[in-house]
Amino acid sequence: MTTVTRSSSTGFFHSSEGGSFFAQKIASAGEAEFADLAREEGERRIDEGTALLKDLGLAPSGFIAPAWQMARWVLPALASRGFHYAEDHLHVYDPAGGRRKRSLVLNFASRTPARLWSSVAFVRAATPLRRVLRTRIAIHPGDMRSDFLRREVGRVLSRSRGFVSAQALAR
Repeated sequence: MTTVTRSSSTGFFHSSEGGSFFAQKIASAGEAEFADLAREEGERRIDEGTALLKDLGLAPSGFIAPAWQMARWVLPALASRGFHYAEDHLHVYDPAGGRRKRSLVLNFASRTPARLWSSVAFVRAATPLRRVLRTRIAIHPGDMRSDFLRREVGRVLSRSRGFVSAQALAR
């Protein structure tokens, strides 16, 4: 597991073999682990990841698929396991309740210079929308290697003080 917060987890490997061109080449660099994964294998990974986190004293209540790409079976599988929320790039889901809320996500991509600059441009342009749209901020550990992105993340966080929490988005 490469990304863990107090209340959510992501996929085990952040890699996928094959799958759709969009999920694997446009939306990610082959990282959309749950976009094309067979249900049985995906459920095994969710269960193993949950067990690993519980062994560490953490109880995940949410799931964020790598690259925010997930197959249709993922939400029902999360509901049956008691997860309270899941996310993709456009929504926050309540798996058990079958509800979703539209939500903008501000995130950076640092794998290539083109992705870095395009993501910074998007975040700068979209940040004012937080006043009218539910907005999440996603910070990836790898992005923190860049002094420039650390400053950009700090800028976004400082402009977001006083806004609603992730748990409130799921309600």
